[in-house]
Amino acid sequence: MNIESTAVNDSNIKTGKALIEKLNNAMPEIRDMQAVAKLTGHEFPKGKIDLVTQVGNYFKSLGNKVTRKGFGDIIIDSNTVKDDMAHGIGRAKSVTFKAVPAVLENGIQIDYQKDWKGRGKDSYVFAAPIDIGGEKAYVCAVVLKGKDKRFYLHEVVNDKGERIYLANKKEPDAFKTGDSQQSGISRTSNSSVQIVPHPASESHEKRVENSEINVLERENEVEKLQSLESEESIQADIERIDAENKNLENELENSTDEPDTDESIIVPTATRAVRYEIDEKTAKLARNMRSQRGYKAGEATSEYNEYLTKAEEIAKAAKEKNPAESERIDFLLNKYSQKIARNINAVAANESKYPAWFVSGPARYNVKKNEALMRRTMDLFNQRESYGKILDKIQRIGNGTEAIKSSDANAVEKLTEKLEK
Repeated sequence: MNIESTAVNDSNIKTGKALIEKLNNAMPEIRDMQAVAKLTGHEFPKGKIDLVTQVGNYFKSLGNKVTRKGFGDIIIDSNTVKDDMAHGIGRAKSVTFKAVPAVLENGIQIDYQKDWKGRGKDSYVFAAPIDIGGEKAYVCAVVLKGKDKRFYLHEVVNDKGERIYLANKKEPDAFKTGDSQQSGISRTSNSSVQIVPHPASESHEKRVENSEINVLERENEVEKLQSLESEESIQADIERIDAENKNLENELENSTDEPDTDESIIVPTATRAVRYEIDEKTAKLARNMRSQRGYKAGEATSEYNEYLTKAEEIAKAAKEKNPAESERIDFLLNKYSQKIARNINAVAANESKYPAWFVSGPARYNVKKNEALMRRTMDLFNQRESYGKILDKIQRIGNGTEAIKSSDANAVEKLTEKLEK
């Protein structure tokens, strides 16, 4: 592999720049380590299958987790790939997704921050050298620890601590973020993997206009981009979401779960959740704004139905075990359905507000606004995970292990029945 060192201007990608600085500071510790992974430089090529799916399938083959001794399980899945790509993507970074599990498992810890950026999560950074086509490179990976531990972001640099970009003439389908010139992929006179400069990008408006994906699908999209929410309003929304998450557990503990407690929730007679409307138009726009991957019609609705299929199976099993509580279980099932639908629509609405930098180009890119939107997206995903408590409650009802409240009109009968068991 013929390496030509190139320093890259990271001023528009502040989080990535800070991570690279940590990696540079740790070079004396990791430079003499043996490579934890060996790559060819041709991993995850561009083709019919997009990068998120390729890497997601690879992570899935590993069980969507990696176990680090003394630290525990770290989640690696398609959502973590999307989080990572939102901070920028190039050919070298695409290839080195293959090395992330090894770095997380065998790299050394080079940084720790409690309550990272005030988000209520601790951050850990692990780093290690790897081999790409016979040459040494260095990868660092961030893990955020909240209710669980999740891979969040990685970066790759050369021996001089400079972010690298790869190009390969005989890999015409290599992943890129636009055309080959815009993405930092050059055509060389041999088959070697090269590190090449990342050229100056076109203006934000020009890149949006000329992108292969039409991010201005709606006639009024330009006006929407010019009137985006302020970072302060986004932060206020994040705080509201946090408050909703904290209130959910209390709501589930104190709710009587009677069907008439929420008129907007419809209770069916069969164990099938009511399907609430998913905003496919906004979901498609969000995909175009945040990814180079195309959108299949009905994709967001399919995701919603997957959640409900699992929930219906849990509810059906609970009703078979405890048929006397069928009405209550149905109510909780449809509460879950409603909340998941609202959350999926909220994520799409949020991600449709501003393009990712690799879609629009870095020129005059508002990094703070993008980071604020990403924080809100992460909080919405965390909120969605918290709705699993509703399913946990359904299972407890089915198993007869749900606490009996004094306010329950049938408390005496339920206690008697429980004691007889």
